Amino acid sequence: MDSSCPLQELLYIVNHVVLPPRLPQQEEVPDLTANAERILLDLVLSNAQRFGERCTPERKAPWTAVKSMLARWIATRPHSQFSEPLLEAVISEMKPGGECGDSLLHDQRTHPPLDALPIRIQAQNAALILRHIDEAISIECFELSSSSAAVLGSSGSLRRKFPAHGLAVPIGVAADPSFRHELCNMLSRLALETVDEMMPQARKAGSERAEVRDTCHPALVTEMLMASLSALGKPHKVQQVQKRIRDDVLWKDCILPWRRSSLWLLCKISVQTTLLQSTDPQTARAQYKNFIIYLLADILSRASRASLGIDECKAIQMKTARRAAKLDGKILPFVQEAAIAAAKAVARSQDEHWQQLQQQDADRATTVSLASVEEDTALTLHNCRSALDQALRETEGEPQPDIPLPASSHNWITIASDGFPVLHSDLMNTEEKTYALAEFEEWVSESLPTWLENALDQPCATQCISIANCAGVYKTLALTMYDGCPEQLSLMLLVAGELWRALDTLAGSLTPLLHQYPPEIPSSIFAPLLLPKTAQMQRLHSLELYIQGRSNTAEFTNCSLFADPSTSTDKCFACRYYSQSAGHRELHGRIVNKAAKNRDEKRQEWRRETDRYNELKRQYDAISQCDKITNEYGIEKHESACRKCDLKRAMDQMVIYVFEWPLPRNDILCKLVIFELRCPTFFAAWRNLTWMIINDLGRPRATVGSIPYDFLKSYVQLKSDYEHNSSRVVLGASVKSMEASHYRQMKFPVKLDNICTEHALRWQYYDETRGFWVCDQVDPPSFAGRCETRLPEGSYNTLEFAVNSTDHSQNAVLASQTECSSELNLHEYVAYGSLRADGDRTPWLNICRELQASNLSWNTEAVCALVKQSAWQAGPSGDTHLRIAHCVFKHPEFCTKLLSNMSTVVDSIQANSQSVYTMNILIALILRTMSIAGDEWVSEAIALLRKCRTGVFQWMLGLADALRLTTNAKRIQRIRRNLLRVALLCKMTFDVDSGYVTEVMISPEELSYWAFSSMIVNENTPGAESGLPADLRRFLLCDRKLTHARHKRLLTLFTTTTNRGLDQAILKTWSSFQSPNDLWRYHGDTGDRWLCKVTRSELNGLSQTVYYNILNGQLLVDGRPLGILPKEYTTHDFFIRLFGAQILRVSMSNMAGMLYMTANEEYGYTFYFVLKGSDLVVKAKNSSAVFELVPHQRFNDDFPAIFVEDHVHWLDLYSNVVEFRPLDQRWKPNAENWRLHYASQGISRLEKGQTQLVDVRSSTFKGTLAVFEGIERAEYLHVVKSPNKTIEVALPRLGLRFLANNTGELECQELRKVVDSDQSLGTMIGLRSRLILCAKGDRSSSLDRIVMIPKGDVCVARYNSHVRISIATTGRDVRCLRYQHNFVLDRLDGDGSMLSRLYQAYLHALTSFVLPDPLTENLGTEEALRILREQSMRCCKPLEAEELDLLHPIAALTPRRDFYPKHLRVMQQISWRNDLSPLSQHGEFVELVGSISARAQMFSIFYSGLGPSPAVKPRGDASLLWRARVRDAAYWNFENGGNLCSSDEDKEYQARDGIHDGIRASRVSAISSLVGSWSKDLGVPAYKLADRLRAWGTVTGFGTNFNLSTSISDLLNFSFSCSWAPLYKYCRRASREKSMYKIFFLFATIAYSCGLTGIQDLKVLLAFATESSLRNLPPFPSYQCFTLERGSTLDRDQVRSSIATHVNDWPVSKRRRGTSKEVLQKQRTEYERVTNRHVNTTTDIYVNQWPCEKPEPIPEKYSQWIIIEEASSDVQDLFTDWHKNQLCEKHLARVQDVLGTLTASATDSTYEPSTWHQCACVPDDSHTHPLKSLGSLMGARSPVTPQLPSSLSDDPREELPETNQDLRSLIVNFDTRPNDCDDRLRRKYRDDLLGSLADFDTHLETVLPGQIPHPLKKRASLHLETYQNQLMLEIELVRDELEPQEPIPQLLKMSGLWPRLRVCDLLSAISTTSRIVVPPEWKESIITVGMGLTILQRARRLVLAVERGDSLSFFRELENSGRQGWSAYERPDWLLIEIEND
Repeated sequence: MDSSCPLQELLYIVNHVVLPPRLPQQEEVPDLTANAERILLDLVLSNAQRFGERCTPERKAPWTAVKSMLARWIATRPHSQFSEPLLEAVISEMKPGGECGDSLLHDQRTHPPLDALPIRIQAQNAALILRHIDEAISIECFELSSSSAAVLGSSGSLRRKFPAHGLAVPIGVAADPSFRHELCNMLSRLALETVDEMMPQARKAGSERAEVRDTCHPALVTEMLMASLSALGKPHKVQQVQKRIRDDVLWKDCILPWRRSSLWLLCKISVQTTLLQSTDPQTARAQYKNFIIYLLADILSRASRASLGIDECKAIQMKTARRAAKLDGKILPFVQEAAIAAAKAVARSQDEHWQQLQQQDADRATTVSLASVEEDTALTLHNCRSALDQALRETEGEPQPDIPLPASSHNWITIASDGFPVLHSDLMNTEEKTYALAEFEEWVSESLPTWLENALDQPCATQCISIANCAGVYKTLALTMYDGCPEQLSLMLLVAGELWRALDTLAGSLTPLLHQYPPEIPSSIFAPLLLPKTAQMQRLHSLELYIQGRSNTAEFTNCSLFADPSTSTDKCFACRYYSQSAGHRELHGRIVNKAAKNRDEKRQEWRRETDRYNELKRQYDAISQCDKITNEYGIEKHESACRKCDLKRAMDQMVIYVFEWPLPRNDILCKLVIFELRCPTFFAAWRNLTWMIINDLGRPRATVGSIPYDFLKSYVQLKSDYEHNSSRVVLGASVKSMEASHYRQMKFPVKLDNICTEHALRWQYYDETRGFWVCDQVDPPSFAGRCETRLPEGSYNTLEFAVNSTDHSQNAVLASQTECSSELNLHEYVAYGSLRADGDRTPWLNICRELQASNLSWNTEAVCALVKQSAWQAGPSGDTHLRIAHCVFKHPEFCTKLLSNMSTVVDSIQANSQSVYTMNILIALILRTMSIAGDEWVSEAIALLRKCRTGVFQWMLGLADALRLTTNAKRIQRIRRNLLRVALLCKMTFDVDSGYVTEVMISPEELSYWAFSSMIVNENTPGAESGLPADLRRFLLCDRKLTHARHKRLLTLFTTTTNRGLDQAILKTWSSFQSPNDLWRYHGDTGDRWLCKVTRSELNGLSQTVYYNILNGQLLVDGRPLGILPKEYTTHDFFIRLFGAQILRVSMSNMAGMLYMTANEEYGYTFYFVLKGSDLVVKAKNSSAVFELVPHQRFNDDFPAIFVEDHVHWLDLYSNVVEFRPLDQRWKPNAENWRLHYASQGISRLEKGQTQLVDVRSSTFKGTLAVFEGIERAEYLHVVKSPNKTIEVALPRLGLRFLANNTGELECQELRKVVDSDQSLGTMIGLRSRLILCAKGDRSSSLDRIVMIPKGDVCVARYNSHVRISIATTGRDVRCLRYQHNFVLDRLDGDGSMLSRLYQAYLHALTSFVLPDPLTENLGTEEALRILREQSMRCCKPLEAEELDLLHPIAALTPRRDFYPKHLRVMQQISWRNDLSPLSQHGEFVELVGSISARAQMFSIFYSGLGPSPAVKPRGDASLLWRARVRDAAYWNFENGGNLCSSDEDKEYQARDGIHDGIRASRVSAISSLVGSWSKDLGVPAYKLADRLRAWGTVTGFGTNFNLSTSISDLLNFSFSCSWAPLYKYCRRASREKSMYKIFFLFATIAYSCGLTGIQDLKVLLAFATESSLRNLPPFPSYQCFTLERGSTLDRDQVRSSIATHVNDWPVSKRRRGTSKEVLQKQRTEYERVTNRHVNTTTDIYVNQWPCEKPEPIPEKYSQWIIIEEASSDVQDLFTDWHKNQLCEKHLARVQDVLGTLTASATDSTYEPSTWHQCACVPDDSHTHPLKSLGSLMGARSPVTPQLPSSLSDDPREELPETNQDLRSLIVNFDTRPNDCDDRLRRKYRDDLLGSLADFDTHLETVLPGQIPHPLKKRASLHLETYQNQLMLEIELVRDELEPQEPIPQLLKMSGLWPRLRVCDLLSAISTTSRIVVPPEWKESIITVGMGLTILQRARRLVLAVERGDSLSFFRELENSGRQGWSAYERPDWLLIEIEND
């Protein structure tokens, strides 16, 4: 074989031979498979040849047989296909003594005697091995690929034995050319034909189908073929080998899954069993194992030369090393040499590549150039220049003209041609949408009943569609606008219900059938609605009565119109509608006819293609062999242009697409599908609206399931018949169509039944709008969630249950007092929780009581929400519209008490403007009482309302005055918000029922209240309403609805009466308003919202036009707002950025070009505004300058982002200077702010003092960015020129600043480190987002290094067989994690936090390569796993959000593995990351992450306020994940999962190739014995051939020849009625010499048929071949068919019945008009009597002619009564059959006579499988664990005791001089007084002082010099260098003892399978928690190394202190030698802690 190999084919070989971790997930294309298998066999042959040549002479002979076997095998596989002629020629060489024939292989020197020939019968998933033994040919068989379920059911390997069994065929039989030819023909057919019966079955389209994605049962070979051959041979004891087989079943979006090559399995079995034939088992096994290693080494070499992927090469290298280690010293020298040489070559290549990647990773900029700093401060300003120039040009201009009034129209809805309104959903702003909703709701309330009444006169489907469509638009708009407002949402639900009632009424009139089914909407669903008005409650009561009536009259109450179609009965709506609809039935017939036609065409296509296939096969069989050439081995191989192979390829490529019946066979489902194809539009509209109500509104949270495979409207077979009807509930398919599944195309040969299939789709209702299955929505619909009130954050949160429900009891509230907030007292908690407790009848009573009590804090939002919910909620229905909850208002005493209590409270709060919520509650209760109590209470309620209105109005005036006097901006905003709330309250007092409007809106005073409040609302509503509190936003929404309801009344009052209310309101706002006496009038075409009036002329003769918007209260003077900016200004993004929700009072501008100016100074400026197009221009003026505020977007890309986004840019229009003011200090100028000195034509610079910003487009900036681009984005990098003309770099998001020195070196000011000139880290290779800093100093730069890595989104890209990782950071607060380069332990150390360690582990894993990192000496994956395994990762507190966010991507490093389909465990699909190496996607990640998460979660109960953390999502099926761990263990060393690679997880495979004592095999064996002996003892007692033919019905085929090419599938389903006659003919002409083996295999196949009950019929057919007396009989009568069941004699009754069938009907001409029924009946009876007589007569005519074959027809005279032609034809057929049968029975009688003379065999051949299963098994002992652990290495070797030098020490202490004698004298003379008590105390004090002085004299005081002496500095540096070198040498000596010494262990180390032997690993072994058993001598040695490391750490600290100039730290370190008071040998854990913490 050539040394080169195509890359794709080589990858195929690697995947199937090596089984690397990542494999394809679909079957390879056939051409690739064929080429790769051919190359694989050539590769095995070439290696076998070289292997045999290098073996010792005594070992060469077996390899000669192997080479011969492989060469002949290759010869039988032209183009990797099965060649029958070549196979026959090769078998013919198998002659005794090794004699070779001359048919194909003729030169014994080139081709040694053939010992074995493997035969892969791929279609049957079986293999044979033919061997030449003494005087016989042995045939061994076995199954190839295991079943999918077994493969995936084993975590490890499958233990199997090969071959299964065998037999020996005598050489005489094998030498028979006829036998060889027929055997090869049989094998060829088995190899090419897939038999569905042998395939696993899957249920599809209601029938069992062959599951082509699983493996075939091999029984046709291992049972049928072997059972038949047993008749010719004898049992043969086979040598079995036991093997551990690994395979996989991988599928992803394909037809067939990936399976391991069965050819490779056969190749291995053939080689090993062939070796077993000529040597002992142990030698054969060793030789085989060595050969596999030799082959793998060759593959590894080829992979390396072909530049196969690094991951694949590493996998081959590891596989080779593991196999070499398994041989345990039995590896041959040349094999070992080849394996090591190949591994070294790959290692060299990988190391070179790794070095290149490291160099690229370290190639980063570290310094900046200062050459052009001065020039680079000149700013380019590409983006902002035009804006600045324009601002400076427009300092002068003309004032803006008056603005026109906003264009508006009152047409919020339009009326369509059918009279139904159309709701406009494209209205621009919030107000207009609210008014549109109100308008539509008003129409539904007032006009819908009338419209429905008119529509019922002429109902049509269009009306239903209009209602449904409008309801959908209304629902979408209302849900958006009413979000968070339960009372408005309740109104929406009521309106939707009324629309449904109208639609239901119309649909019921169109088809009364609909009303026989339940309405689907429960009437109780509306109980939670909040309805403040009586009219609304009355509407609800009417709607509920309608629904209850519909439910009561429904006939089929259990038949839901949304039921799953699979559960539907014939009573479902669709079936009953189908029965009534002629159109649907006609459609059904048309579809069936079209389908029948298509099916017939498909059948014809199948017949044509089958004939074509058969013709190709005939031509293929006719060509004996391929054109051949001789290859380098002297083996004849075929030419590429080969006719036989072309024919085979054409046969393989023949496919036919299936035809699927378009309709379900189930009659109910079929009718339902037809109904949905033409779903009536009115019903679709009804169903849409009904489903919208019960699901969209009743189930906000849907259960989402799978996505449909298809829809009825897009189903190919039916989409042309589908009528689109805008239905959202459609039929979706939950099961694939046959035409969309992997069954859609079938290869030939194929049965017709597999082509024309039944309907496979399973139809279910699917909501296409929301995307879920209807049947999955099982929760009962409820409106409760939409009508619930959410409490604000605060002390009432735990009581939300008490607001939205009345189901709780007061006792339950009392029992829950422990949940009471500390801000509430218990009395209020109980009162609040009990207000709605104990049912619906109590809330009103509790409200009335609480108005008197002081338990509740009424002036709170939470209490307001509770009371409104209680007062407004409808509750369960009752007898009247008052329902259960509000029937208390029927009692006058309650109404009196309630009004009295409310009046008292109103009086108490009128003077307190802070009681806003209390007043809100009172107004709501008064309005509710007024609405439902009755007319007798209206006057009192109105009076109370007026009192409330007056009080609120006074509050409003007071707040307005306070606002005018306030200058503080924050206080202004607070007052404005309160003013808005109070104004809304004032307007709320007018929200009475429509019948009482005239009583509350009549007087000028009341109208002025309304108008003034509207103006206040307009002025104080901010442009950005989202900034308002939620309850205030709801208040505004309700106010707009109220305004819409009252605007028509107001228009009438203002335009048709002299009511002065509006004028009075304007005067309160504009005191100079001079109102004329005329009426207000409509303005132009603005509809009825704008009113206008011209003021009276003033002294100067000028007048003004005043405009008032009746809807929003906006007041304009000459088209401009009075007092506030228009909404277009206040909602502009620029305005909101500057002023937020602040409301500015403005007037007309006095600045040219500007439109508005603030009425007062704000923040020290007068602001000017004008809107130019979409741009808002803002200018500010103070006493000294005029500024324009330039929008910050103009500066994008010209300045760093913070300069743009965090600043406001003030352009001084006089000085051309732009001041960059911080956003939070935007109103205050500051000399410290940055200033842009702008020059339109010159140089512009941004300066702050003497500091200047470097332009972002300059070379200096780009050079600086090159240094920092790893940790910061360009837009957040600030580069400035400092006053000393150097560069300062700021990274504000990271909080870091750098200063460049004269050499361009950058020093970090905060960390006191510089950017390291060496950016090589030695780990995390490929991580671009990092920066290495080091300490300053000659030695410190290498001793103190940190790497900075920003925290952000990690982005991974594949680059140069590795990764390139960047980290994207967003936001302003970016965290930069710092990791210290641990100089001693060679690793990175973070800050110890969980986040830091997780991030480090994640980055290590992502940057993993196949070789260890230079720094850590670990793979990145290994280092990540080490970190995650640390005990410190198991924290004792819940994880933070950032930490949890990291756990998920770490877990996702483990590929996801799932079964497909999920309910079957036969295939798996894997989600790999394409950007990472498969070797780095370790299966342990998800396990470790799970344990970290679970541990943290355990402690969450100790942390209050923390809910359960989100669990880490599993990565698929647990069994598959564990299976992957076990299988991938082969690619890891012992410490990282390699220990799992053992036989513990193996399973015994229950092979399907065993010998079974089955009936089918027994039949095969029996008939084969008879045919093989050409027996004549074929007597079958009691066998009656005539009875058999009669039982078969019509027997056809007489006179036709039997087709010997009949497929095996057809033979296994042999039809005696069709094929007995042709087979009988063939047997009569058969001879033993020519036909015996044809019949042998033919009958064996037929006998294996599962439908056969015995072999008697075959024995009789065989008798026709073997018994001459039967052959000598004449043939059957010359007819094509016989139907003996019809009999052979005349049957008069049958003749008469045939004639009577064709009598004429009573002629119509006989029926005369006017004849009575009695007369007609008599005439008919007479006609029938005469006809009956003639039938008898003609019957006699025929009877009298028997016997004959063709009787004469009936005379014409009977034609009046009998249809002669048809009757004669039927009788003719009867006579013909009787005649044929008579002749046939006569012939059968003669045959039976001869059969009766045949003797039966004394005993039939019995099939005894036990005699055939003779095996000697060679066990596989290769599953011992080959990998070494660190502990096992220590246990096998002795350590070297390290010799450590002493640590640096120097005693800097000096003895002090003697004590001052004066001090001593002073103490001695201290006692001079007389001897008394006090004197004794003084003497005691003196003695103590003297003792202290004596101690002081002997104390050596440490004197620390002010600086470190130079000699000591040199000693410290030299000590570090010397000690480091010596310690490293000693460590290497210790490690050398553990390093591999022999070649195979060295191969393991080279492949990464040897323990890493890092210092950290050695140290961790001595920990008390380590599982490694360390021998004492090794423990002592490692502890000594650890002590040396501490000394090295100390030496490092000393040198760092020296270079820092830190003498204090230096001498303290020098003074402390460590480990004082304890021994490291006794406490090794203390030593480890010391090392860990440095």
